[in-house]
Amino acid sequence: MAGEKAMILEQYCSIHNHSFIRFDYRGLGESSGDRQSFTPADWLSDALTVLDTLTGAAEPQVLVGSSMGALLMLHVAMKRPEKVVGVVGIALPFDYPSRLQKLLTTEMKAAVEKGGTIPSGRGDFTYNKKFLEDGLKLGFDHDTPIQVNCPVRLLHGVRDDEVPWDLSPKLMSLVDSTDVQVTISKSSDHRFSEPQDLQILVNTVDQLLKQYEFYS
Repeated sequence: MAGEKAMILEQYCSIHNHSFIRFDYRGLGESSGDRQSFTPADWLSDALTVLDTLTGAAEPQVLVGSSMGALLMLHVAMKRPEKVVGVVGIALPFDYPSRLQKLLTTEMKAAVEKGGTIPSGRGDFTYNKKFLEDGLKLGFDHDTPIQVNCPVRLLHGVRDDEVPWDLSPKLMSLVDSTDVQVTISKSSDHRFSEPQDLQILVNTVDQLLKQYEFYS
């Protein structure tokens, strides 16, 4: 919630008098709970709860998400098409769950099946069986259309070493929306948080809002 992208967007919205909500999923950032106790399905529920309880029924919403948050953002857009009028995704790993499954060795799968955990490669966080199973349900394959019909903006860095940048053009071809734009930045990495990246993000959000006049 206190990351560079969230803060720069809050600043932009404050300057232009747009409403703005940022939050941390349960177990992450400033939210309570043990991260190991939650799965992507729980975090999707968090996002839907925030949207349903903190925004008005007639208020159009533009969602911005990065990495796993961007994947969850797609699902929110699919589940609340009447409220979500635009999405901006950064390094969106639409096939992440299936790619992760392919990386699991026989030994890793056996450990998980027995109730154990395996390293995630991100600090001391580990994957358990429920996390992997829930995550797999949220992934998309490379052949099935994704039923998101609002404007979509995808940002990705060529130097991203976690989510291959060429997934974004592929995702563009899968989304039902006819208004999908992809921005590829050669110098950007997965975090997309350098000053030039943040400017790209702000410009993208600004252009989207102005193009569709979502706000007066």
